[in-house]
Amino acid sequence: MTLTEQVTKSIILRLIKGQDYRIEVVALINAQFLQFAMDFFEKIVQAKLRNKDVMDWYKKEFLNPAFFVA
Repeated sequence: MTLTEQVTKSIILRLIKGQDYRIEVVALINAQFLQFAMDFFEKIVQAKLRNKDVMDWYKKEFLNPAFFVA
């Protein structure tokens, strides 16, 4: 079960119980941002290990809209 599925279940349970679910939404946003940041830095490290110029890599990979597709 992914983090997103867990948070979704938690949100539904909180809604059924009439509880505040906003903390779960914030947790989901934080988790997604953290995963994006880790993936981004992993790609930078891989580029550096392959002796690629980081700026060229950045222009080619990071500015590519496909980079943001999950």
